[in-house]
Amino acid sequence: MMDDAGILGRLYGAAHDARRLPVVLDALRDRTGAGSVTIHWFHRRADRLRHRWMVGCSQTPTDFADLGAMDDINPRTIAALNPVHSGVVMLEDSHIPDMLSDEVAEWQRRLRSSGLGQFIGARMAMGELGEVGLAVHAAHGGRTLAPDCRATLTAMMPHVREVLKLTVENAEREQGRESMRLLIDQMRLCVLFCDASGWITTANAMGQQWMTNAALTLRERCGSGYRTRLVAAVRGMLTPHRPSEMRWTTPQGDWLIRAMPLMQDGFGAIAPPLGRASHVIVGCDAESRISPAPGELLSLFGVTRVEAELLAHLCMGEDLRTFAQSRGVSIHTARTQLKQVMAKTRTHRQSDLVRMVMNSPASLFSSPH
Repeated sequence: MMDDAGILGRLYGAAHDARRLPVVLDALRDRTGAGSVTIHWFHRRADRLRHRWMVGCSQTPTDFADLGAMDDINPRTIAALNPVHSGVVMLEDSHIPDMLSDEVAEWQRRLRSSGLGQFIGARMAMGELGEVGLAVHAAHGGRTLAPDCRATLTAMMPHVREVLKLTVENAEREQGRESMRLLIDQMRLCVLFCDASGWITTANAMGQQWMTNAALTLRERCGSGYRTRLVAAVRGMLTPHRPSEMRWTTPQGDWLIRAMPLMQDGFGAIAPPLGRASHVIVGCDAESRISPAPGELLSLFGVTRVEAELLAHLCMGEDLRTFAQSRGVSIHTARTQLKQVMAKTRTHRQSDLVRMVMNSPASLFSSPH
């Protein structure tokens, strides 16, 4: 039996953690009597198959790591030897045309210096993802490959193809998770994600600080005191179809809290990267006045540094005269600067200008300093 060593089960398990693949390939190496087993992911060019990625068993030579150089000197990657095909295609050095015999012989000498001998490879197309290969090398001077090695590779290839697809999808999903975490961590608000029962599944940096101050801990049920009040109040806000708001009073001050179901207003895309969350909860200190940093306003609205500082000053609720005094300029100069900002932002009143800035991404995000 091909899977008498449980290779397939471990192979599909490795789709969720590519670091396990060398262990799977070690089992396949033992099963086929090989010295080395490798999985290859290629994209096709006119002249050659080019590596995107490769993983080998624990006995794979370390000099295989330079994939670009390996492609350039390896005759097996020549496109003419690897025609497009929908099924499993086998390739062996003994079947390569005589016109390439010198190149093959040179490549075999390189491999022998790394302890590798006879080669059998299988390849399969993956559509837009490219092509996947599974290769075995006998140990040079060691035991020969198992008699059913070719049949094993042929049977394994559809599974290797599916596992590589899953690996790519999982890697892209994890990249999306990480991008989402970074994005949420930069928000200048407390952001919590929780399930429908009120369990908090994750939070950004400010949200974690908020929970610490409120005696909350990730993945813990509500306890006593204000923790009970907060969780109980928030649970009542977790309606499935519409956002809800509340003002939460603590001995340290008031908080404004808004809870939104994730499937509303396009937030459904956030759920997979953050676990099984059903709601996002956003909070801020009712007395705090969050103002965008001047650097963010400068790049977002195309204003000068002084104009950006003026915008940030106004968003903090300060008046124009205070800004002029802090800058050491006359009120007339400050008014001129304000008019210039309004012209650049196409606003006509100071209130409209402030409203536009506070509704912009600059009011939610903070660039790292």
